[in-house]
Amino acid sequence: MGILNQPESTGRSTPAFETEAATNAKALGPVVSPQHPTQVTTPVCRLVYPNLASPRPDDAEIHAGKYTMMVLIPKEDQATYDALQAAANQAAVDKFKRVLPNLRMPVKDGDEKYDKEGNPVDWYAGHWYLNLSSANQPRIIDPFKNKVDEASFIKGGDWCRVRIAFKGYDSAGNKGVGSYVNVVQFIREGDALGGSDTLDDFAVMEEAI
Repeated sequence: MGILNQPESTGRSTPAFETEAATNAKALGPVVSPQHPTQVTTPVCRLVYPNLASPRPDDAEIHAGKYTMMVLIPKEDQATYDALQAAANQAAVDKFKRVLPNLRMPVKDGDEKYDKEGNPVDWYAGHWYLNLSSANQPRIIDPFKNKVDEASFIKGGDWCRVRIAFKGYDSAGNKGVGSYVNVVQFIREGDALGGSDTLDDFAVMEEAI
């Protein structure tokens, strides 16, 4: 889905980026540099659960002390899926000399994603998804490729392009390919996904109860 098909502004307070320069994002596909075959820059896609302004707590169950986020790739975007799979496979070959059977791979099927109660999660449906992490804060840029120093305005559901790097791992008997976030280009805000701090459910009370 391109930027011209994205929802209208939510009215949330975000930096006043001029969006005209980003309207060509609809035509952008995945980018893979021949010099870096294990890296892919995505087309415009949606972020979920971004922790980009500060790392996760040191006592978090997963990715403790790391910056994290998830990206959703529509299943009809075959070119991006193929690019991600090729880069992940190359990372496996670099680490293990081949793509081993039963290797843990990073591109997941959103149609097989369920919540804690065993129910399918609507906004995963029809998408591939990747969980990304980084030990260092990813570089954040605006639609004009200017550096953004404050990343806390980026919320789940926003539209961005992301440079993803893949690397094989072999740790404590677990073998697979990890996916890591290097650069996030914020394109525009979107409807909230993955939880938010919205106050839309509340009304103004004339007096305290």
